[in-house]
Amino acid sequence: MSPEENKAIVSHWNEELWKGNQAMYDKCVDPNCLFHGIGGQEEHKNFTGITIQRLAEGKIVEEWTEADLLGQQQIGAIRAPFPTS
Repeated sequence: MSPEENKAIVSHWNEELWKGNQAMYDKCVDPNCLFHGIGGQEEHKNFTGITIQRLAEGKIVEEWTEADLLGQQQIGAIRAPFPTS
């Protein structure tokens, strides 16, 4: 697939996923997809970050996500993973 087609798939995936459309998962994500990055959160928070996705044959086959959780800890939005002194 062309880079433009891959960009359209990822854009559509992101738009629909954030709307809560779980049906997009089967359409856009390979069943053997490997997800790397941050774990689940106890509750939803807003944060900044980046996600990089690798596609093959029109489906997401690998994804890396990195988020600014340290910034969220500094403003008290999430707990620190260990006690601070």
